[in-house]
Amino acid sequence: MESEPVVAEVDGVALAGSCWMPSSPRAAVLMLPGSGPSTRDNDVYFPAIREHLLAAGFGVASFDKRGVGESTGSLLELHPDSIATQHSRAARMTAIFFFIQILLVI
Repeated sequence: MESEPVVAEVDGVALAGSCWMPSSPRAAVLMLPGSGPSTRDNDVYFPAIREHLLAAGFGVASFDKRGVGESTGSLLELHPDSIATQHSRAARMTAIFFFIQILLVI
């Protein structure tokens, strides 16, 4: 399944990600990677989970961590407060993307 690129701007850092949309979306899931430097695929863990979610009708989004993959900034400069802010902004960008995509389907 093809993905659409999406970028969430957080404190001057561009978090690059992808959104995957099933043909008849029911809801959306934002997949957040664990600790350490991770891309939007969280090494090899997210693709298999994403495929199951898409098959069940869920839209899926995930982002490269700060300073990893296509995201800008440095992972070494990440503060715990920044993590919460980044996840919040990524969630908002994901919600906006999926809302627009669902409107286009209707």
